Amino acid sequence: MRKIYTYILLFIAICFSLTACLSGGGINYTELVFAVGELRADKDNNCYLIQDDSTTVAMQPIIQLADSMLNERVYIEGNAYFEQDQLPGYDMTLNVKLITQLAIDTALEVNTEEELKFLQDAKSQYALWNNGLFISGSYLNVFLSVYGSNTKPHTVRLIHNNVSPIMEDSNDTIYFELYHSNNNDVELTSYRTMISFDLAKYVANNPNVVVGVWYNDNTQMQQPQLCYMKVN
Repeated sequence: MRKIYTYILLFIAICFSLTACLSGGGINYTELVFAVGELRADKDNNCYLIQDDSTTVAMQPIIQLADSMLNERVYIEGNAYFEQDQLPGYDMTLNVKLITQLAIDTALEVNTEEELKFLQDAKSQYALWNNGLFISGSYLNVFLSVYGSNTKPHTVRLIHNNVSPIMEDSNDTIYFELYHSNNNDVELTSYRTMISFDLAKYVANNPNVVVGVWYNDNTQMQQPQLCYMKVN
């Protein structure tokens, strides 16, 4: 698993209410927003983002990153320009504060009692940030806040349980379970991170399928919580 490289472009962030806006240098900004997609470069090697719905995001100030990040899946945070200040040729323009290269995985098929027991034995407490699960394109994106030492690796797995699922799949709903154990082999060591799970093979024949994910919320309740999301 590749390391996640985080580029902090601004070290001081100012908190705003949802109705507030920023102004500076003649450009007006909205509140802080985020975008997820594939990082590309134009003919001048300036970076922009293609989101999972094919919309494009221009990045300001002009950013030129290492070639190793180009064509990779990234998460960016920033303040969106108002419509009148958008750069031409793009669907959105962000004054970027943060760029993070994302880890990508697929769901793990669990078909035997031995496989399930191994996962359950390694399972530990974890929590999700508010609104921590969302679908874009064929990706399930998960915000994680890691409880435990942030100096040790963490393993995050999305499993499709074919042995003893909490709920059975139906024609229009597929159920997954989110597992997280620390001190393992996947390099998700940040206190706050995101991972994307590619569900293309599950939704290819049914683009309107509903995905149900079982997880523990940030209250660390013993009973798993269920979140439903419709694939776009």
